[in-house]
Amino acid sequence: MSDASGPSGPPAGGRGAGVPVADGVTRVAGVRVGHWTDLEARTGCTVLLWPDGGAVTSGLVLGAAPGGRETSLLDPERTVESSHALLLTG
Repeated sequence: MSDASGPSGPPAGGRGAGVPVADGVTRVAGVRVGHWTDLEARTGCTVLLWPDGGAVTSGLVLGAAPGGRETSLLDPERTVESSHALLLTG
C-alpha cells in the first residue's frame, strides 16, 4: 500500500513485483492504493482505500456493455453517502 507520502509497488518477489503504481491519487491525504498484477494470467486488481470515515462516492460508467456490479449505486444522481474503498479488477 502507499499513502500520501508516496507510491510503492507490490510486495517484493511477487508476480507483480516491479509494476509501478501511479502517484496521482496518492497525493490526496489519507488515500492509500494497493495493486497486484498476475503477468502470467494477464489480470490484476487495484484497490483505493479512503481515509477513516469513508468518502462521498460517485461515478459514471460508460460503454455498451460495462461489466460492473453495484455500479448503479455510483450514478451521479444517487451519490452514496459514504464508501470505504473502490476495487478495480481486470
